[in-house]
Amino acid sequence: MRGARLAGDTTKAIFSFRWIPEKDDNGQIYFALRFVVHPDISLGLDVRPLTDDVGFLATWRAVEETQRRPALVLGTSNDDFTDGDDEINSQTLYGMLAKNLFNVGPVNVAPYAGAAWIFELEEVRPLGGINFGVDNFSTLIQYSGTDTHLNVSYRHHKSVLSFIYWGLKYPGLAYTQRF
Repeated sequence: MRGARLAGDTTKAIFSFRWIPEKDDNGQIYFALRFVVHPDISLGLDVRPLTDDVGFLATWRAVEETQRRPALVLGTSNDDFTDGDDEINSQTLYGMLAKNLFNVGPVNVAPYAGAAWIFELEEVRPLGGINFGVDNFSTLIQYSGTDTHLNVSYRHHKSVLSFIYWGLKYPGLAYTQRF
């Protein structure tokens, strides 16, 4: 989930980088810089240097998760989608509910579900996923509205290194650093 917060986090900025060598120029290299303007709100830009595209990012955790209630997260981002054989890049508006549900032994199970308006496709699409976490490792299986993705990540303090299998078709790497 974009903008997820670590317990006791004092993050002021978040830098993200993604490289998927087999994607088209727009999705091959991606940078984002977000500023945390409030513990529940981040604002920033996404940059796609091979096509000179710049998009706006915003995340608002409107309702905080409790033991009984899921978090409600609203936002906008510039994302990659597949439409038939075409890869498109589009601004989206999204809303989702996310909840740490339970543990199976040492494995934390946390699903999310919601919907996204994809401007380029001019339609609402479902989105969702499930995260399985053990200590500093996690696996995220997600559906973005058009594609299913797999991420396997390792977190060390405020750094995260991820292997991405975008669309279950293209391998890549991502790195996130919180400041």
